[in-house]
Amino acid sequence: MKPLIVKISDKFVPEKSYVINFVLKEILGIEYLILTGEYNNYIFEFPNGKILTLSDDFFARVEIDYIKPENIPVKLKMLNCAEIAELPIMFGDERISISEDHIHCGIDIISSVFFMITRWEEIAVPEKDEHGRFPGKISLAVKENFIGRPIVNEYAILLRSFIIELDPDVEMKDHENKITLTSDIDDYRKFSNFNIFKKLVGDILKRHSLKMFYQNFRDFCMKILINSKDPYNTFEELIQISEFTTEKPVFFIPVAEKSIYDSGWFADQDFSKTAELILENGGEIGLHYGYDSMSSLDNILSEKELLEKKLNIKVDSVRAHFLRFDVEISFDLLQKAGFKNEYSLGYSRYAGFRCGTSYPFRPWNFKERKPYDIIEHPLIVMDATLNSHIKMNKTEIIDEIKKYKHIIDAYGGDLILLLHNSSPEFVFKAFKEALKL
Repeated sequence: MKPLIVKISDKFVPEKSYVINFVLKEILGIEYLILTGEYNNYIFEFPNGKILTLSDDFFARVEIDYIKPENIPVKLKMLNCAEIAELPIMFGDERISISEDHIHCGIDIISSVFFMITRWEEIAVPEKDEHGRFPGKISLAVKENFIGRPIVNEYAILLRSFIIELDPDVEMKDHENKITLTSDIDDYRKFSNFNIFKKLVGDILKRHSLKMFYQNFRDFCMKILINSKDPYNTFEELIQISEFTTEKPVFFIPVAEKSIYDSGWFADQDFSKTAELILENGGEIGLHYGYDSMSSLDNILSEKELLEKKLNIKVDSVRAHFLRFDVEISFDLLQKAGFKNEYSLGYSRYAGFRCGTSYPFRPWNFKERKPYDIIEHPLIVMDATLNSHIKMNKTEIIDEIKKYKHIIDAYGGDLILLLHNSSPEFVFKAFKEALKL
């Protein structure tokens, strides 16, 4: 059988090929062949001779240095069709014409997907928050209120509907939806090295919470009087919750020295038994690199080496502490450090789809104009986002996780969850109940 042929212009071929491979092969499971030439649109020629054209809007009008604030779309139009309602249009227009042998779609799907998964928006806008991160609140997805939608997945579904309409014999493969529970072990124990006194003072002076002061003081007294289990020793519970997911749990361990944002517990605590528990139950251990290591290859390499040596394991996965990540430099450093999987790309204050997708993907190397070898697993829901930033109660957290489970069921991909070992008990219960259903 003839392959699907995709004809593209000879301008920005690496960028266009990157997106076409992600959408057609990785998401839809379609084999294809790309031809380049003097084409004004993206032309999909099907084995039965029918044609689909997609608008080539963005790359047809920009120069090689396209990463500029003025190229970020504003005042988005919406497309309503049988497949998807109110689909945001970043580039191109909403016009669609359909005949028996030809469909033309005015949306520039290729550039829209490229915008979302490469996050070039975060390079074009220099603004940073107090932790040196790109602020989610200024992203197009948050400003236009589609952060909770896997818009890249939706574009793929729209494209799939066109393909089925024109040539239903084109072979497509379904992607097996997955759920992965991850945990960042920022603090190993709640009551160690006089941390309790720091916490109690912080409850009064910083958090202005008598309720938290009472709870922490009560837990400390119970620990001293009856030697109860430390509240942060929740590893068995995390493993139990992961049994309601489809994938092995991933625990990210910080080994950076103590600083204002790093607890430094790894140097003082014996983590070996907990590591054995994780590994014996099929879990994975990854590196949670330090707050000040975001732009330091030497720091990341030394932390990776320390974790591997102390636990006698190979570390392939990584997540940034405080989600301190810079798409312009971080992937480069992490690939050089030998990591295979990255889990940082989510916003601390917003659940949803920072990259517009729930599918894992190879990030884009802007300097070399090719994808990195490392795989990005976008973070979708973090416990601290829900209970600390948005102040959700147990019922609301359950509903939020269930919502994203339903989105993954509908649009495909992987649901990456983050539940800290130090989270309150009601958050653990919420995650467990939501995943059990």
